[in-house]
Amino acid sequence: MRICPGMRFCMVLAAAGVLFAGLSGAQPYPGDILSLTSTGYLVKTSQVGGPALSIADLNGTTCHGLALDHDNARVILTMGSPSAGGIFSYDPQAMAVTTVYPSTLFSYRDVVVNQDGDIVFTGFDQSGSPAVYGLFKLSHGIISTIATSAQIGPNVYLDAGLEININTGNYLAGAGSFNYGLYDIASDGTTQVLSRAAGNRYSIAQDLATGDVYTTAFQKLCVLKGGTPGGTLSTITPGGTGIYWYAIETGRASEAGTRVWGRYGTRVFHYEPGSQTLTTMTTTSPPGTHYEMVFEGQRTLATVKMGPRKWVVNIHFPGEAGARYVIGLSATGCRPVTVLPGGRRICLAIDDLTLLSMRGLLHPFFNCGTGILDAGHRATATLDVTGLPAFGGLPVWACALTLTETGIGTISDPIVIKLP
Repeated sequence: MRICPGMRFCMVLAAAGVLFAGLSGAQPYPGDILSLTSTGYLVKTSQVGGPALSIADLNGTTCHGLALDHDNARVILTMGSPSAGGIFSYDPQAMAVTTVYPSTLFSYRDVVVNQDGDIVFTGFDQSGSPAVYGLFKLSHGIISTIATSAQIGPNVYLDAGLEININTGNYLAGAGSFNYGLYDIASDGTTQVLSRAAGNRYSIAQDLATGDVYTTAFQKLCVLKGGTPGGTLSTITPGGTGIYWYAIETGRASEAGTRVWGRYGTRVFHYEPGSQTLTTMTTTSPPGTHYEMVFEGQRTLATVKMGPRKWVVNIHFPGEAGARYVIGLSATGCRPVTVLPGGRRICLAIDDLTLLSMRGLLHPFFNCGTGILDAGHRATATLDVTGLPAFGGLPVWACALTLTETGIGTISDPIVIKLP
């Protein structure tokens, strides 16, 4: 008898002692779109368009980078101007912007928060002449260099997007000036060229369900299938449509089909690769170009380093206080995905580690992989490999979901953790 993937995952849950009625269940769509403009506005826009709301005014300073922090609430943003720039944090509850690191020597571009909770950004160090372009890390108030143009290649300016590469756990960085390219950069600076095509200019986003990497180039949206090194960066949307691709982001990996979202001027839009359709909605906008965007509340699973080889795993499913959750680990990857009835996807390759983690059999190395969300819609787990031999940067993938009376509720995006 052939078992469908969705039923197979149901059997894994049952074997882990998780019982529920079925596989159906409603998952909320991602939250509102947060975008950052070149004129210093942090803007909130509904996915269906309508009036946008400027929730923070950064006094007209050129802004570039935007990322959700590990708590799935605060937003990290960067200002590019060395005279008035820096790294900042916006707290939606306090509705206030605080300074994380004032700029004195750096001009900042794109930003991510990595598996340790550190802030990693692209830009250039102006302390010497000429300025040094590269990838940098802010950890405990100290900036260190991960890689520079001198290591990556001559005239490689990493100024066109930054993500965590779900395929490797490394940094996925784009160069959009002079020597174009997409690069996979490890934490020790080791760099692999993914593509040198001139198809990325402003922002990049990765489809976690397929590994495809999307890049922007004015009126073009381009894709590197599978994020494969040496692949071809192909244009998939024609120019001349009046749609300009600057800020982009993908929707939830668990959605029934991939959507690549964009925000420009008075429009918000999404492209669906499966049907090759483009949908646009009308909105409002303050002056300036939207350079980066994220979805509110989409980082439902994240880690923060608590020791040399120990992490706290933050679980946050907004609106689901009291729900039961389960976290699965995988040593194989986030693909092949499990497709549930209705088309939703669980991006985690099922292997022996998945079953052991969901059954609680990895104690004391992995604790609280199942539990109940508290009144703040949150929970924490612990991943501690302190007592184990060195892994040498072995990647481990994780995915979480909530369970309802009718089945699977919200499914998190997968994350990847590299074990030292």
